[in-house]
Amino acid sequence: MAKEAKLATVVLLLVAIMSMIARGAPIEGPPEFDRDTVATWKINAKGILEVDVPPGLSIVESPDGKTWYVAGKPGNYHLKGYDWWVDFDKRTQGRERVNYTFTIRGDAGPTPGPTPPGPTPPPDPSVRTNPFTDDAARVLVLFDPQKPLSITQQTGIYGQATSDALKAYDWRIWPKGQESKDAVWASALQKLPTSYPWIMAGKGSKGFSGPVNNVDDVMTALKAASSPPVAEINVAPVQQFRQTCTPIVDRFGRVVGYSNCP
Repeated sequence: MAKEAKLATVVLLLVAIMSMIARGAPIEGPPEFDRDTVATWKINAKGILEVDVPPGLSIVESPDGKTWYVAGKPGNYHLKGYDWWVDFDKRTQGRERVNYTFTIRGDAGPTPGPTPPGPTPPPDPSVRTNPFTDDAARVLVLFDPQKPLSITQQTGIYGQATSDALKAYDWRIWPKGQESKDAVWASALQKLPTSYPWIMAGKGSKGFSGPVNNVDDVMTALKAASSPPVAEINVAPVQQFRQTCTPIVDRFGRVVGYSNCP
């Protein structure tokens, strides 16, 4: 029995190692680079990657989170953290420890870093930023059913704060590839996002389009589209929408979208 238990442990360990090899290490990048360059790291995290950034190091994350740009002072660095993940099919969650070491070559001196974005000019009030073709209060969230949502994305889309705020809008939460017979929604669906999940919000001439990584992204979109104030917007279209559409329910009994909408 002891030998069988040891054999089972070895098999499970090999399966875990092969799975990690298949998707790559959580962080892939050059083990050494010069202080006057910006290194590019590929991020293969299973879920959400959190690491402690030591002093002297600068890291800028790409919008999709799959690439990190790194620069810093010369020295040997050791990043420690965790890869937090959720498996919706198996209804499990957990974390994996992450350790990554690398060296920045060079002598001490001024440290280059990723170029920070410049100041954003104020929006031109005469320019229409509403992603929809009409002036009604609308919100559209698109997600990719093939890509599991992170915990922060789930909270941003289905959390209580978002549910309360959406009461003032005619809203849809639709999967990638959704179609609509309504001209306004159909026009918005033609504007393919650069990543998923993605939110479009509009009211009057004002609006916003962008990725959803957390609840702050959703509130930013709704704030950009909340003129006049949210309290003054008629919620009747939302009630009518819920009566004419078929809810999409996941395995946990949660409404994650709607189909067969007008």
